Amino acid sequence: MGLCICLMLSVTGCKGRLEALRLADVKSETILLRSDGSVQSGAYESFNEIYYDQAELKKFMKKQIEDFNREQGEECVKLEKFKIEKRDSKHIAKAVVTFDNVKRYGLMNQSEIAEYTMKEAKEAGVLPEVFTVASDGSRVNQNKVTENADYKVLVMKMKGKVIFPDTVKYYKDVMLLSPNTVETTEEERAVIVYK
Repeated sequence: MGLCICLMLSVTGCKGRLEALRLADVKSETILLRSDGSVQSGAYESFNEIYYDQAELKKFMKKQIEDFNREQGEECVKLEKFKIEKRDSKHIAKAVVTFDNVKRYGLMNQSEIAEYTMKEAKEAGVLPEVFTVASDGSRVNQNKVTENADYKVLVMKMKGKVIFPDTVKYYKDVMLLSPNTVETTEEERAVIVYK
């Protein structure tokens, strides 16, 4: 099994408003949407192979990022932190990578993820007919959700945790962990409305 941590950088949840992920907080695949539009990805992978060298793996990740930046014509992805920890007989590789936006995160990780304004989401036809209300677990139809033009929409199909810069208002096919954190699966396309 090859360690492809750079390409699997995915989705962690915490209470409160975060502006940066710390390696110590990365305990699963994590995405942090930041208020400036950038994205931090916390990658977490466990492996048994002892031949992975921290310097070599970091060099590999940096090369992948450099190649992607060159393809994009600008520095839009940056490796912030990287570490391999040993726990019992396993090794844990952790990384924090910053992307300048959600689109670039999706491109580099070959993941289905997109961010929309409410108007864009309606035009793209990505909104389900029924949503769960985050505040009380009740159900509402799409018309109620689309009343507020200031809401933002994240649509994704990948496994992990997502931390939002604002409160989750409505969702479909996720588990709400806290007012600003959800957990997603690869089985269903998640739709999260937040502000």
